[in-house]
Amino acid sequence: MRSSARERRSLMPVIIIVVAFMILGWSQWSHRQSREAIANKIEILIFDLCAGNSPVSIRWGDPVIQDAVITSVQSLCDSPRENLSIVTVQGEDTEDPMIEVRIALENRNVMTLEVEEMPGGKLLVRGWSSE
Repeated sequence: MRSSARERRSLMPVIIIVVAFMILGWSQWSHRQSREAIANKIEILIFDLCAGNSPVSIRWGDPVIQDAVITSVQSLCDSPRENLSIVTVQGEDTEDPMIEVRIALENRNVMTLEVEEMPGGKLLVRGWSSE
């Protein structure tokens, strides 16, 4: 009986390490999935605006940002879809909800958006810059 209890105690650190790595892996996967979803929403925004539709899953920080983004997106409308790339970058501070979205055309940054994911899955575009 004593050897069985001793074996369980010796396995506990291994089990704790395995569980910790599983949690870390899940966390990394979850963050990656979230960033991919944001990139997909921005891609849909671009194609909706190019088609003349109003974006459904986007809210704007203010009308100036909305006008600037819509004007910039118009320059992307004539480009082939395969030349467009969208990359999301989140800072080291995990408490900061802002995510930077870089939109590139043929390996050249066209614009950068600062977005925040809202409850319900909508994106709030808080900032914009042209490259």
